Amino acid sequence: MEKVSVIIPCYNSGKTIEQTVRSIEKQTWSNIEIIIVNDGSDDDYTLNVLSKFKNAKIIYQKNSGLSSARNKGLANAQGNYVFFLDADDWIEIDAISKMMEYMKYSNSIILFPDTILEDESQGSRKKYYNFFEQLFINHIPYCFLIEKKIFEKVGNYDEKMKVGYEDWEFNIRLAKAGYFPKRIEQPLFHYRVSKSGMLNSISKNYHFETFDYIKKKHLEIYSFNNLFRTYLKWRKKKMNYNISLYILIYCSSNLLSMKLCNKILGLISKLKMTNQIKS
Repeated sequence: MEKVSVIIPCYNSGKTIEQTVRSIEKQTWSNIEIIIVNDGSDDDYTLNVLSKFKNAKIIYQKNSGLSSARNKGLANAQGNYVFFLDADDWIEIDAISKMMEYMKYSNSIILFPDTILEDESQGSRKKYYNFFEQLFINHIPYCFLIEKKIFEKVGNYDEKMKVGYEDWEFNIRLAKAGYFPKRIEQPLFHYRVSKSGMLNSISKNYHFETFDYIKKKHLEIYSFNNLFRTYLKWRKKKMNYNISLYILIYCSSNLLSMKLCNKILGLISKLKMTNQIKS
C-alpha cells in the first residue's frame, strides 16, 4: 500500500479544518501522511485547533498565499502520491482508496473526483476534462490525486498568483507536458461554497486579470492558430459548455476593458451555476 501525502493549507481556518482533518484520519486507505501548512494564521482559535492534531505534520510559515503553502507541503511530502485538500472542505471515507484503485486500474497519473456542493449551494457538480476549455476556464477541482514526481517535470504552483486560480495555470502546464487529468465518476469531494470565500470575493473579481497573466505566461498556445489547432484536436471530447462561451471570453479579453470583462463574467458565472448544479 503506497503512501499518499495529503496537503492541507490553513489560514485562520479553525472553524472548519477539524472536519477536514477528521475526514482524512477516517480513510479506509491506511498509508496516509497528513501535512498541514499553517500559512501565518493569526487567531488563537485556529492555533488551538491545530494543536489537537497529533497525527498530522504541522508546518508553520509566514502568510505567503495558497501557492506557497501547497509548495511547502510538497517539499515536505514523503509519499509517492499527493492529494490536495483545502481547510474548509472534506472527502468521503473511502475517497482515497477508490481513487488509488481507479488510478492503478486506468493507468492514470492524475485523477479528480466529482464534487458535492455544500453550505450556500447544494447538489453535485460533474466536470469533463477538455484541454481546450481549460485554456479559458478552470473547470476541474483543485482537489486531485497526482504522482509526486510529476511536479519535478512541470514545476510547482506559481507563487506570483496571489488571488487564486493557481491550479488553473498549473493544469495548463500539465497539459503542455502531455499530462491530462482523468475523472473518476464518483462524488467523493465535498466543496464548501461561500460568498465570503476566496473564489467569490477575490478570484472572480480578478478573473480576466488572471486570464491575461496566464495568456502572457503561455503566449505560444494562445495565438489564434494554436487555439484553433487545440480546438480541432479536442472538439470530439465532451465539453462542459458551448464553444460560444469561449469565443466570448477570448474576444472580450482582447477587445474590452478589464472592468467590462468582469461584468460579463458575472453573467457567465450565473450561467455556469445553472449548468453545473444538478440537484
